[in-house]
Amino acid sequence: MTTGTVVNAAALANAFHAANVLTRKHSRTFYFATRLLPPAKRSAIRALYVFCPARMISWTCSMHPPRM
Repeated sequence: MTTGTVVNAAALANAFHAANVLTRKHSRTFYFATRLLPPAKRSAIRALYVFCPARMISWTCSMHPPRM
């Protein structure tokens, strides 16, 4: 995020909801383990969990472009 960016509360809530749905569908053990966390931390850690693999794939692909 850049400095001065305002985040719409509804958009943020939708993003956290999407992270919850993706985590529940694709990583059930992680999803259920995070239920022990307080709600705010639970949503944040699930969002990080969903975000990090996507970034790692992106970085890996950019470091090793496919050979033609």
